[in-house]
Amino acid sequence: MVDIKNKWKELIDILDNESFYIGLLPKCNAEEILKTKGMFAIRLVEHEHSGILKINVKGEKTNHDLTVQSDNNSFWLGPKKKPEFKTFVHLVEYYRSNPLPVDEKMLKLITPSVRPSFLLRRTDINIGKKRLGRGNFCDVFRGHYKEKIVCAIKVCHPPREDMEAPAETAETNVMIAEANLMKSIDHPNIIKFYGICCDQNPVMIVMEVCPGGALLGHLQNAGSTISTGEKVKFACEAAEGMNHLHSKNVLHRDLAARNCLISKNGVIKIGDFGLSKIVNEIGGEDFKKMAVPVRWMAPETLCAKPKFSKASDVWSFGILMYEIFALGQKPWPDWENKRIATHIRRCRMPELPSTTPDIMKKLVLEGIWLKDPSKRLNFSQICKTLLQASIKYPAPFLSNCTVNSIPNVKAMGAEEFALLCETAEDIAQEVNSVKTDTHKAVMPRGMTEDSLRIKDSDAEKKRTKEEEQKEAKKEEQAKKEEQANKEEQAKKEEQAQKKEEAAKKEEARKEEQVKKYREDESREQKKAKEDELIKELKRSREAKAKKPQKKRTIALGQPAKREKTVTEQSEDSDEHKRRKEPTKEEPEKKERGGSLEKRNAKKTPATSATPPTITPRK
Repeated sequence: MVDIKNKWKELIDILDNESFYIGLLPKCNAEEILKTKGMFAIRLVEHEHSGILKINVKGEKTNHDLTVQSDNNSFWLGPKKKPEFKTFVHLVEYYRSNPLPVDEKMLKLITPSVRPSFLLRRTDINIGKKRLGRGNFCDVFRGHYKEKIVCAIKVCHPPREDMEAPAETAETNVMIAEANLMKSIDHPNIIKFYGICCDQNPVMIVMEVCPGGALLGHLQNAGSTISTGEKVKFACEAAEGMNHLHSKNVLHRDLAARNCLISKNGVIKIGDFGLSKIVNEIGGEDFKKMAVPVRWMAPETLCAKPKFSKASDVWSFGILMYEIFALGQKPWPDWENKRIATHIRRCRMPELPSTTPDIMKKLVLEGIWLKDPSKRLNFSQICKTLLQASIKYPAPFLSNCTVNSIPNVKAMGAEEFALLCETAEDIAQEVNSVKTDTHKAVMPRGMTEDSLRIKDSDAEKKRTKEEEQKEAKKEEQAKKEEQANKEEQAKKEEQAQKKEEAAKKEEARKEEQVKKYREDESREQKKAKEDELIKELKRSREAKAKKPQKKRTIALGQPAKREKTVTEQSEDSDEHKRRKEPTKEEPEKKERGGSLEKRNAKKTPATSATPPTITPRK
């Protein structure tokens, strides 16, 4: 057993330069890199605040895991203290030419293993003072890898003296498991993984830095200035990342706005894989001891035997959409976990914010927040629905994106994003090339140091030329993007002008229709009046024709009476009606006149009806 406090530092300095030393990586990682018989790797296993060195070697039919015994003076293998060696290096050299103390005969340490590309050396990592975030068992700092690549460094909390050994080992194992999971994932909407340093504690994960921070903070800070189109864009990008994870059979199990990061290009990236698992690895773990995020958990996970699946990640995505449209507010903000869990088990979910578009509400209520996991949509189907929503609610122009207000963040267009996807592998190769330069290589036979320097110089020139070509390509692409933006802006202005002219024409056409309608209405009214007048004349004639007419004799020599016109007959008819219908004043006059005649009759004596005779003058 090796005492970490005293002897380990000297030994680790020696082993750190060896390609066969893989640090705290577990046995499964060692077995992955052992390809041929006799190939070996050396790893460290934590044990009660100290370390045990293990030699893993590939045999004919099985892999052997040998424990290195140690005291303050010597090293040896097996139960017997013979042979013993003063240094660990001497032990390794001895068994490279002599059989190991195992059941398999003549098995030796023949070929040292090759250090995995994702395994970084501690001397190449420079941790800065700026802390980007803090978790349950780790802190995230801004730093540099090999002084060239700006990165985020996730550092496991150093073990405390009062911490029990199992707890210390558990934290280390979580970090290593996260690295093992992330090394096989590469997607524009998932945080980029560069490597892990686990030569000794504390374990460090090196990954892409996202200067925009967590999506949760941006939602709370920008607030109502974020348009519906940009919110839909956030949801689309998060769904694309989760769809890729599920295609690799990886469950996130902690999807929330706090774990969605904003990259320097304004793109949402899924991060924090501390609770993530590969689907077939879930089972038998004590999830109750973990700090579980109750508000984001599905009904089937809030029970004695939680059942995590791709469907439970889909449920959590529904809560993420609630956070996006509620501008960072979490559901049931003032409730205790027990009450929240009861509501989730009964599928009594909070009402979505009023700003949520109908298409998004339908997606969450009818496809995500369903109690039966088998009835929920998968992320492939969710991405299709969100694509339709993004057409109806398009993202704003790059200059109007709120992520541009975040320091060191500049939103990118669709073409730039596609270019980023193409060059993602180039960035990874650049990181790997930096790693390769730091590995201590075995000198090939027939080659001197001078020839190696010449070869390295040629390789450096080649890399410089390639970098210059890439830089020129990027500049050319940027110019094309700028030109495309100008053309797009001019096209949109032209379209807006056409729309304005079309609107004016439409308005003039409607005014003309209204004027024409009014004229048509006036003609119809006039015609109706004429028709009514003609009908009245017809009725008058018919009534007159029914009355018996007196025979009129026309004296000879007298002119015949002229027939009246239709208009004159109409006027006579109107005059006849007025005479026939007495007014209100006529009865009164008649009554007064009658009484006056009676008074005059009393005063004046009656005279004969015979007129007086008049005699003519002579």
